Amino acid sequence: MIEPRPGVYTVVPTPFTVDEGLDEGSFERLLGELVARGVDGVIVLGVLGEAPKLHGDERDRVVRAAARAVGAAASVIVGASHASAVGTRALIDRAAALGADGVMVSPPRIARSDAGSVRDYMRLALSAAPCPVLLQDHPASSGTLMSASTIVAIAEECPSVRWVKVEDPPSARKVLELRAAAGDRLLLLGGLGALSLLDELDAGSDGTMTGFAAPEALVAIVGHHRRGDRARAAQEFGRWLPLVVAESAEEIGLSVRKWIYYRRGWIDTPACRTPSFPVPETVRTRVDEQLRELGLLEREG
Repeated sequence: MIEPRPGVYTVVPTPFTVDEGLDEGSFERLLGELVARGVDGVIVLGVLGEAPKLHGDERDRVVRAAARAVGAAASVIVGASHASAVGTRALIDRAAALGADGVMVSPPRIARSDAGSVRDYMRLALSAAPCPVLLQDHPASSGTLMSASTIVAIAEECPSVRWVKVEDPPSARKVLELRAAAGDRLLLLGGLGALSLLDELDAGSDGTMTGFAAPEALVAIVGHHRRGDRARAAQEFGRWLPLVVAESAEEIGLSVRKWIYYRRGWIDTPACRTPSFPVPETVRTRVDEQLRELGLLEREG
């Protein structure tokens, strides 16, 4: 099992065939390309992995394929969020049994939630976790707000919590709050499509964890910043910013990312499972132009 470490983690979409079947061949090829670009870890079955749309043994197939394709080259983190604490515990145990290096857990959508109810849920779900836990702080998807003090309290009560994925805007401010409250006890990683990457790094984040479909750019930016060359990091960030913005479009972000991976030749189709939001032709054209300018367009037509 690979220990949590700073760096760049990629949230991986789940590739499907044109008839929406699970495409394990494309998935393993995609993982190989990501690892070759220097990422420190991959996250499968997250929000971008369309986990709620998988059925039967498909979750197991995805985790097994990830562990097989990545091996010891990077960490494999598996999304394990569930509406119940018992369900989350079961997903964590299953992920660990299948070879995951860690799991990612979000707070549940609790009616009239408060800090106490969230902490109760986490204690039940995480107290006996057999692998490191990444706590995802993303109110947009979970519907639950967690203050910095609540997050630190959860980590103190559940020692398996080792990372926090900070996606509560403005994320740089939350990084500052968590760093002040937790010191170096927790690894803090930004997300949100890398839109605030520079601000998060300036605030003291340990890296980033997001689904941006050009992971080599994130590796370069984080590397420059960690070596003390912020000017070079900012220059590199500016070069990739148009593509970051294109991927961050409301509702179609996942479809845009899959389109980019498809145009790079890393997956066989850009299909998402129904229901999904297709990429408008105007956006595809603009993204293709950006990919061509960056030298990343491998599949024309």
